[in-house]
Amino acid sequence: MVSMAPPAALGLLAFVSSAGSTSAFRGLFGLLCSLLASPLLLVLGAPLNSGSGLWIPGIMGGAVLWAVIGSVAGQRATRRPASSWPEFWRAWAWLAGAVWAGVVMALLVADLVMGRPIL
Repeated sequence: MVSMAPPAALGLLAFVSSAGSTSAFRGLFGLLCSLLASPLLLVLGAPLNSGSGLWIPGIMGGAVLWAVIGSVAGQRATRRPASSWPEFWRAWAWLAGAVWAGVVMALLVADLVMGRPIL
């Protein structure tokens, strides 16, 4: 489950930057890191809803998503008989980039629909 290391690091970064935050920049940075670490928080309404009932299913769903992405990346990387870790990370990066681009686009669309600037 090495594919979960980068999202776990993002989640830890989100927690550290959000803990005791009083600035808008740290709050926005923490929110963005938490949504990139667990994209299913958006499905549960993370920017608009709050509460502890939101975080547990969102984090668990994000872990399942990253496990699936790691599995697909592993299958793609081992198509050839002689495969290596760089091939895995290359396949993982393409899949993770697509997920992260979707998160950023969803945030921008939500921002446009709500009619308020992000900052």
